[in-house]
Amino acid sequence: MQKYLIYSIYFIQFIFPAKIFSQEIKDSTARWWKNKDDAWYISVALGLNLNSIEISREFNYSGEYFNNYGSQFGNSGGSWEWKNIYEKRNNYTDTFNLRVMQYDLLISPFRRVHFGLNYSFNLLVEKFAEYTQEYFICINGKLEYQHPLFNNEDFYLFGTLTLGNYQSDEFNEGPGRETALGFTAGLGHVFWKGFFYRIYLADMNLFYRNYSESRVFNKKQTDEIDWRFLYLGFDIGRRYKLVPDKE
Repeated sequence: MQKYLIYSIYFIQFIFPAKIFSQEIKDSTARWWKNKDDAWYISVALGLNLNSIEISREFNYSGEYFNNYGSQFGNSGGSWEWKNIYEKRNNYTDTFNLRVMQYDLLISPFRRVHFGLNYSFNLLVEKFAEYTQEYFICINGKLEYQHPLFNNEDFYLFGTLTLGNYQSDEFNEGPGRETALGFTAGLGHVFWKGFFYRIYLADMNLFYRNYSESRVFNKKQTDEIDWRFLYLGFDIGRRYKLVPDKE
């Protein structure tokens, strides 16, 4: 996790270059992809989920397993076995409430294509006990494209791709690789001086993969865990347009 925080600090330093910029509110539509005044854009946004559509989990394990046959005394009377376990469940919305909070920091020399960092906090909370059962903290790179509606830059369709790493508890991560992959598609509206709000459909996928050699059997072990969160989301933020000062 520490190395991703360090990368974030470097990125934040990068968005404040040595050359002095001044803000300009009015947008130009001289070119579809970029302003003629060489402006840069910085966007910040804070988002959350409104409604959960799907919460699913797939678990696939093939590897060593110690069966103590119900004994309470550890290795007494037990033996090692090779075990194959496959479980898939798609109806976790009956058990959990999904709570998502996201923060975006994007920068781009283009009006419609933006890239940067996405921080995502995903909690699964027991519906009846009201405590957090699972958590996933993601740090992602993000790519976003916006397409104006009715030739109006203030109303637009957008799609995003996020890719990065997640941290969780010992049941959803380990010595293997944790990967976070997400997609969103939605509608945005710039309503005042660069401030915007958006509603979107989000599909977040979390993958854990660990392939290793068994310490007991001469076989390769497989440990795979897939989580999927499909939900309706909402965010609000502001886009800053920075124009270089003319000398």
